[in-house]
Formats: sequence, structure tokens, C-alpha cells
Amino acid sequence: MNVKFQAIAVLSLLLFVNCLCYAAPSITGISWGEHGGSATISGGSFGSKTSAAPLKYDDFEDGTIGNDVGDGPGAIPWYRTSSSDGYNPKYSNIKTRISGEKTALQDFTVPYNCTLGLIGRSYTSMYVSGWFYTETGGNASRIWKWVAFRGGGGGDWNFPNGRFDVSPSAGSGQMYPKDCTGDGDAGTYAVGANVYTGSWHRFEVWIDQGTPSQTDGEYKSWRDLNVWGSIEPHTYSVPFTETSCPFTNVYLSSYFAHDGVGTPLPWLKIHWSEVYIDITQARVEIGNASTWSACTHREIQIPTAWSSSSVQVTVNQGAFNLNDTVYVYVVDSNGDYNTTGYPVSISGDDVSPPSLTNILPTNGSSTETASQTLSVNANDSTGVSNVRWSTSDISYAGMGSGADMAQSGNTWTEGVTLSIGSNTYYFAAIDTLGNATTSNPSTTVTLTAGGDTTDPVVTAFVIPATSSSLTFDITTFTASDAVGVTGYLITESATPPSSGDTGWSALSPTSYTADSDGVHTLYAWSKDAAGNVSDSLNDAVTITIGSLPGGDTDFSPTGDTYLNVNDTNYSTETLLRVYAWPSDEAANTIVLVFDTSAYLDQGIVHSATLKLYIEESGGDSSMDIAVAQLNVDPVVTQATGEIYATGTDWIGPSPRLTAPFSELGLVNIGTATDTVPISATLGQYKNFDVTDILVKIIAENDSTCALLVYPVGTMSANTYRYFSSQDHATSGQRPKLTVTFQHAGGSSVSGGEVK
Repeated sequence: MNVKFQAIAVLSLLLFVNCLCYAAPSITGISWGEHGGSATISGGSFGSKTSAAPLKYDDFEDGTIGNDVGDGPGAIPWYRTSSSDGYNPKYSNIKTRISGEKTALQDFTVPYNCTLGLIGRSYTSMYVSGWFYTETGGNASRIWKWVAFRGGGGGDWNFPNGRFDVSPSAGSGQMYPKDCTGDGDAGTYAVGANVYTGSWHRFEVWIDQGTPSQTDGEYKSWRDLNVWGSIEPHTYSVPFTETSCPFTNVYLSSYFAHDGVGTPLPWLKIHWSEVYIDITQARVEIGNASTWSACTHREIQIPTAWSSSSVQVTVNQGAFNLNDTVYVYVVDSNGDYNTTGYPVSISGDDVSPPSLTNILPTNGSSTETASQTLSVNANDSTGVSNVRWSTSDISYAGMGSGADMAQSGNTWTEGVTLSIGSNTYYFAAIDTLGNATTSNPSTTVTLTAGGDTTDPVVTAFVIPATSSSLTFDITTFTASDAVGVTGYLITESATPPSSGDTGWSALSPTSYTADSDGVHTLYAWSKDAAGNVSDSLNDAVTITIGSLPGGDTDFSPTGDTYLNVNDTNYSTETLLRVYAWPSDEAANTIVLVFDTSAYLDQGIVHSATLKLYIEESGGDSSMDIAVAQLNVDPVVTQATGEIYATGTDWIGPSPRLTAPFSELGLVNIGTATDTVPISATLGQYKNFDVTDILVKIIAENDSTCALLVYPVGTMSANTYRYFSSQDHATSGQRPKLTVTFQHAGGSSVSGGEVK
């Protein structure tokens, strides 16, 4: 009895001592800062941390959009797979969790490997945290290796390992460790096959080999703060490792299979917002609830100093807002934490825009004087940087620098000339911290005709005596008025116009376009706010139009490319691809850009035909393909399925496509001018009528013709037509635009074929 009592007493004492050794962290005080600043946390039982800084923390803000991911912050560089096809991890802003941030994009559209990780390490335990956003398409993949802890040399995939794999095609997934020889199996845990597309998620994983030959190893994962998979210590009889053989490499999203599941081939893109890697669970987090278990959102902080009673961190605001109340939690190396958070406010600079008051003229007033001064008082706690005005209710940035007002103290002014009737003016301001007004105050003032009966005067009007173009510059056109000139007009008639006629311009015209060659006499007029119209001055020009060169002349294009449902540019490939899936879904479209400056003012377009030489085909025996004008000017060497120039997205999303496919330019077009059923017959040009497009471009004096060629209608199977590009080795197969002109004199001239 006594021996048994003594044993129980000793066991109780050991448990008591053990509880003392592993008391959860507690916080007694905090000095918190703003994002990027320093914060100090005071308290107890924080434990130890050999290196305060994590092994690696990267928010990817140091990179350049579109470039390969670099070494990143800290002494340990990122390991990146090197792929000759360019599918390496890249800095991106296509999907962002925080406004204006940069991310790391792993694009598995084509390659099996697009790895990001750390290599050449030697650790028996590792903790990884990051925010991910996935996009997928095609058939379900055979396997995706989400995260992998591996042994061997740098870049190797040897044992020991800790794997986290999902198999979407099989509808399963698992996480499991293997020992140094790969023979041991300390158990598996099913994690499912979901890849969680379409939104941001927090991912965490912790692995600890434990003691060699013992069963105290641990492998756990979390998704959005909830346990995803868990292999607890002493759950299985097999140890994680029999001998000491640490992990040397950790890989994020290291492998995605495209094979074995048929077509369309599976693809994956994974975006990482922030990644934090360490060899211990000791860390600091801020959450959105007063208890750890109630939090649905937490952001990891970056430690810079660590002791058992004090921790310093660099504040990471993450997706929280300025002035939010958040709760601080300290996690020790055992994974224990203070269950009740310590509240702090995310401090920040002034976020309020300037206030605008005392606006003149008074809203609702009327006057007989057209010349007025706009006036507004602007005030801000940190200082007003600038005030702008506009006749439209648009943003401060949209008003542009040309709308800047003059400053005198806190009063800002601008002289304007009113038009007869109602005149409304809007005001916007920005402070020294970049906070701009979002709701613009305004004033409306009405100008009545009053007693102004004095006509304005055209003081000078000069045009060239001759021109070889229908469009020519106005050398001089000036006018004056006792109150102010409000309109300028040029006609080819000596009959005085009415002040309400169309064609009046608020600014003096700088050019004029005639409708034919020959002698033209132009008359210059001006008007004022009261509707008084001046007498005219006139001048004459003789226009002589030359002729275009005859025969077949080849003009070099600015470029061509095709768009795919990814962010890859294909402007140097020898084929232009049109591809469609069933159910009216485009997968490839073609962009062609021509320089039309040689045709401006040379005559009337009689016809224009786009010709594409077909080289490959598949799917349905007939495929309807349309051509339309793009309403943007793409940069061919930068255009992809998601952008038409660096940093500029196609308008979207397109109703023709199912997310997450890119827009492929299908929303940036006008009405199709021609739709042609293209057979599968190869080795010939296919013709598209683009006469209306070229007529419109030349009428608008536009020197660029940008076309989109795309599939329309429903296909019964995956269907494609591939055409030769301008980079094709055979010049006789390259794209061309054949134009025939009808000159003012009546003769038709066949222009060169633009290739």
C-alpha cells in the first residue's frame, strides 16, 4: 500500500512539474505600431526561439510583376525550378488578397514542375504558413503534390519525407511521413481531393520527426484555421524515423500531373500571398476575435527578437483594415498559446480626405456675366496637396492635372466662362498622404443672356495654299469677344451659322478634313455665351491627291499573336491558333495589328479582305470563325489571354467563358464584320471581309488597325483551325490584308497586300 501510494505521489509530482514547464504563454502588455513598424509584447512563458526571425518570410513585394521570383528577403534564397519554356514561379498581381499587393504565381498550365521552396537545410521539424488561391481547368489531375518535406541533396526528392498529396481524379488525398529508407510508415491521414479554387485560403503545416526510434513524431495541417489532417504523437506504433536523418528540402506545390486522365488536359495555377517558413511553431499572430478558438481570420507577424518574457515583431497588417481592433496571440515552440487574445488597434496615418466648403458661385444662383471665378475652401488635418474641378462628376484622378486650381492659403480658384443656361461644376481634392475625396461637392449657376448684344470678332484665319492630303493643319484661327469666346466653327459656306448648330468647338480647331480634292474656300466663325455669332474670315486651299503605288506591294505588319487561357505571350510562334471547346467556349483567339498610316487620306476604300493561310485543322468538319475590330490597341509582344499590354487587363469577365478562363479579348470588340464557315481543307487562304472596319479606321484618321479573329457558335467536339503567322518560314503563307481604293477622281487603285 505504501509503495503504491509513493508511486502515485511521484507520478502526481511529475505531472505537476510538467504542467509548470509547459505553461501557456500569457501577455501582460503591448506597445503596438502601424504596418511595417515595430511592436513589443510583454508577458511570460513565451519560451525560447533559437533565431527570432523565421527561416523565410516573403510577401513578394520586392519583385517586379512578370519577372521570375528572385531570392527573396533574408539570408536563405528561394529554390525555384528552372524551365526552358518559361513556366517558372513569377511575381504577379493577377489574383490579390490585399489591394495593391504582389503575389508569387506557380503556373502549371504546361509543366509538371514549377516549384518554390528551400533546399540544403538540415532540420527535424518545420512549420509552413501561407495564403493560397487556386485556379484549375481541364479534366481532374491524377496527382498534385501540395507540399513536400524531403531529404537528400539540394533539389533532391529523397527520404525521409513528409508528403501532402491530393488526387482529384481519384477523389482522394492523403498526408503521410516516411523514414530514412522509405520503409517505415507512421500512418496516413485522408485530406480529401478538393483543391479549393476561386478564393483565398490560409494553409499551415507542421511536421516534427520526434525522437529516433520513438513514436513521438507529429504531422498536422490546417486550412483556414481548422485542422485539415493530423497524425498525433504516439498514435501509431511505427516511428517517423529509426535513425537521425533530418529533412533537407521543403517544396511548395512541387508537382502537378497532366497525364493519364485524357483531354482536355488538366491545368493549375496557384497564387501565394505571403509565405512564412520556420523550424519551430513559436510565432505571433493577430486575430479577429478575443479567443483563439473563435478566430476566423488571423495574420502572422514577423518576429525580430524573442525571450521568455518579451517578443518584438514587425507588424503585418495583412488583410485587416486600419484602425481595426485585433487580438494578439503568442504561440510557443510546443504549439501552446494564450487562449484569450490581447486587444490592440491597428494604428495608421490619417485616412480621411480633405473637406471642401464655401463654394462659389453659390449653388442655384444666376448671372448675366459669363466670366466667373470658381472658388472653394479646402482643409485637411495633414495638409491639402491639390484641388481640381470638372464639369463631370468624376474622380480626382479622372479630372487630370489640367484641372488643377490655383491656391492662395486654403482657398483654391479657377476662372471659367459660362454657357447660356445651366452650368454645373464639381470639385475634388487630395491630401498630402494621398487620400482623395470620393464624393464630389458641386455648384450649379445659370447664365442668362442679359444685355450682351456685341458680336465676337474673328481676328485672324490662315490655312495653307496647297495640300496633298484631304486633312491639313489650320495655320491660324483666333477670335476675341467683350465677354469671352465660347465657340469656333469652320464651314465651306458663306451663310452665317446659328449659335445652336452642330459642329461648334470650345477650342480653336487645329486641322480640317475636306471630302474631296480640288479648291476649297473655308469660312471661320466664332460665337459668345450670349449666342452672338461673328462675321467670318475666309481663306482657300487647293488639294491635290496623289495615287497609291499599283501592283502587289507588301507592307510589314506591326505583329500578330494568338491568345490562350493563360498569361503566356505567343507572338513569336509560326502558327496562329483558333480553338473552341463544345458549348460555345473559346480557348484560342487571334490578334493581328496592321499599320494603316500609308492609307490615310489616300482615297475611299472600295474593299478590304483579310487573308489567313490554313495549315492545321481538327474537330468538326466546319468551324464558324468571325473577325471584328478591337477597341483597344494591344501590344502584340505583351498580349496574353489576360492582358493586352503589361498591367492592362482585357475588359471582362466574358459571358462566353466559364471562370477562371481569361477573357481572350472577346469583350473588347465591336460587332463582327464577317463570319466565315472554315472547312478542314488545308493549304489555302481563307478570306474575311473587313471593308467596314478599314473604312471606319480611315474615316477616324486612325493609323492602327487591330483585329480579333475568334470562333463562334457551338461545336460538337474540341475544334481548331491553325493559320500561318508572320513568323512563318514561307513568306507566301503569311497573313495579308488586300485593299482596293476608289479615288476621288473615280479610278480604282489596288493597294499593296499588308503582310
